[in-house]
Amino acid sequence: MEDLLKLGNVVLVYRGHKIKDGNDTGEECICVGVVRKLPENRLREKDIVPKTYNGLKTDVIEVGEIVFQDSVLRTDDSKPKTDLKTDNPISKTESTITRCRPFPCGISGSNLSVERGTFGAFVRDDKGIYVLSCNHVLSCDVTKPVEEQKCREIIQPSLTDSAHPNDDVVGELCRSIPFKENSPNDVDAAVFKVDEDLADQRILNIGLPSGILREYPLNLEVMKCGRTSCVTRGKLIGTDATVKIKLGTVYYLFRDQLVFSNMSDSGDSGSLILDNKKRAVALLIAGSSRITIGTPITKVLRALNIELVCQQEDRLTRKVDIALEPLSFIIEGRVTDESTGKALSDVTVRLKDTSLFSLSNESGYYRLEIGSKDLQHSKSLVFEKDGYRLKEVDLKCRSSTNYIRAGKSGTQSRWNLTGSVPKLLRRLFRRDSRDGATRS
Repeated sequence: MEDLLKLGNVVLVYRGHKIKDGNDTGEECICVGVVRKLPENRLREKDIVPKTYNGLKTDVIEVGEIVFQDSVLRTDDSKPKTDLKTDNPISKTESTITRCRPFPCGISGSNLSVERGTFGAFVRDDKGIYVLSCNHVLSCDVTKPVEEQKCREIIQPSLTDSAHPNDDVVGELCRSIPFKENSPNDVDAAVFKVDEDLADQRILNIGLPSGILREYPLNLEVMKCGRTSCVTRGKLIGTDATVKIKLGTVYYLFRDQLVFSNMSDSGDSGSLILDNKKRAVALLIAGSSRITIGTPITKVLRALNIELVCQQEDRLTRKVDIALEPLSFIIEGRVTDESTGKALSDVTVRLKDTSLFSLSNESGYYRLEIGSKDLQHSKSLVFEKDGYRLKEVDLKCRSSTNYIRAGKSGTQSRWNLTGSVPKLLRRLFRRDSRDGATRS
């Protein structure tokens, strides 16, 4: 499909479904992404996209300029869909751009000379723990190997968000995949080694990945947490993509990529994209005002010879090897009208005196993940909805004797709460009984 990219105005080609009147028809086709969609009479004859390609119909889609997302500026009318809603728009990204020690992933971090980016996920090999992100986020020169980089220091938060960058160094670039200018690229990825005492090991607002997804069905629902747009959701709309991505004045060709609906913004490069079961799908590398581009995570792990830190065992991962203290708590519940018993949607459920909150869905259910340190600052939930009196629920709880097995790498214990909140699950992750981490 690379020959279609030789047509003027074409920047993306992938396998997807034909879209008609904004609806997915389910018909397989070759999707051709153009910077700007123009009528045929305004195109040169040699730049007109053929009606069919290799026996499949084509569908021309306007996607805009696709860039590595440490530099793209997005228009207000095309923002990605976010799960976090607030009257104060700054608060939705406050936790992703602040300095954290220890730090999770899904937050602001980059090379000391790069303006902004996102730490994607924790990975490991026999030598220790690393942080995975994009090469263009962790390297000062995307075309040079590590030993030729003028700056290798990695900071958290990124340069744009740091008040004292030289004091915010958390590691040094140690492995990367340099870009090729005259031939196709497969991966935009790099890692830096991190002291385990600095590694929270979860992804902010999401938790630890549960595994790796190796099949990519169209319309797969996905999510990510990134530096700029925080937690957003989208869908997989294309596979086997070949794309031209702009960095400065240079275009780099990437092949075998995944295409998602718009779910990212400037500074989100490096985010880990996961499905709703928290299985890792792709590493977010680029985007435009219409779409997001990600590299299949299996390709990334193979290229860097690393393994993803997950909750559960997986062929390409190791057992989680982290501290005994709880990393996070999950609060789940359902909100109903006291008089009618009807489920209430769009109720803001907030941990008091913090910026952490969730919204109830159409069935009234909500789910809120909070760090153990957050509970040191607040011990209650606040429920808010227009037309209803504010309600506060005490989170003081007592442990029960019921335990639920959650796999060989950890356990979960159920807690009973006072008030109307049904349950609080405390997640504990234990070290493997043998020295070091073991392959599954």
